Amino acid sequence: MRDAVDRLHFMDSMRATLMVLGVVLHSAEVFNPRQSWVVTSNKPEPFMGYLVEVISTFRMPAFFVVSGYFCFLLMRKYKVKKFLSVRLVRIIVPLVVTALTLNLLQSLFLDKVGLRPPLKEYITNASYMGHLWFLINLVYYFLLASLLAIVLAPVMKPLIQLISKAFDKVPMAVVLIILPFISVVMTAVLAKLGLMYFNFYGIYANYIVMIYIPFFFFGVLLATDKENLRKFSTINPIYSLVLLVASALLFRMIDPTTGGSLAEVGMIYFGKLTEWAAVSICFFLFYKLLNKQSAFMRLISDSSYTIYLFHHLFVIMLAVLLIKLEVSAFPALFIMIVLVTVVTLLIHTMIVSKSKILSFLYNGK
Repeated sequence: MRDAVDRLHFMDSMRATLMVLGVVLHSAEVFNPRQSWVVTSNKPEPFMGYLVEVISTFRMPAFFVVSGYFCFLLMRKYKVKKFLSVRLVRIIVPLVVTALTLNLLQSLFLDKVGLRPPLKEYITNASYMGHLWFLINLVYYFLLASLLAIVLAPVMKPLIQLISKAFDKVPMAVVLIILPFISVVMTAVLAKLGLMYFNFYGIYANYIVMIYIPFFFFGVLLATDKENLRKFSTINPIYSLVLLVASALLFRMIDPTTGGSLAEVGMIYFGKLTEWAAVSICFFLFYKLLNKQSAFMRLISDSSYTIYLFHHLFVIMLAVLLIKLEVSAFPALFIMIVLVTVVTLLIHTMIVSKSKILSFLYNGK
């Protein structure tokens, strides 16, 4: 029983940390040389580009693995109907409320300072989604997982046994090398059908939904047997690191303009292998370092949803001010991370968590 509690705690700590890392990621984006974010400085810092790239490699892939893991556990606990009623409320209510309040304020602010098109384009260019895209993904994943649970219900027990046997026979180190092929096949099918970049007003973006499906359902598979999670979380980090570095180098060496279809397949494979290796390192670190109860991590876990929903607006507003004051990249990064984290943490502990209405609107509970 204690093992189960610690196991859930380590996973929840990872989920919360990955969400809060959004503050670091978006703060660094301000000074990213690529200048592809909402607010960018005209004095970029190369280190920020590397920081963004490193965090992006593991953050959302690992988050969706964790989400898939908890999806299976909760579905087994609540059954499909109650699972959907509980989880969809927890996702859709904060999604809609944040889009209509915080993201609307963000759009008004950007319009005011001349960094975005007029407010009338708030809906047509899907600005209302912004940093909420991952919630949209979760809605579709939960619906798909629920549908599969209903369809596969008659064979669920033998199917789980089959999955356990497969994980017993194939080492997790080998599984890491196999997993990227799923993305290769999915990308080829989507491209063949001409559905790669289908987008419906930001409510459904096919590419964004599809690229994270393998991570989510791998998390589901990990949850079918507690040994699966232990095996994945104890893959030798040196092996994963070597795999990560090698795949990242090979990804950069491939020239898609001269290699044709084989080069494209190679880029997809090695790009995804880099992400899977990074995810395994992430799981190893959390399993080894945060597998015990912690008052601090409990606070972060409880506040992480609020921190994520509110941080985007505050990072943008603070970034505009710091750029205007000509604060250099590293001090600005530190100021944004500390101030935004503290302010959003206080918003949760002193305002949101104290109000049943606000807890429901911004946390779905």
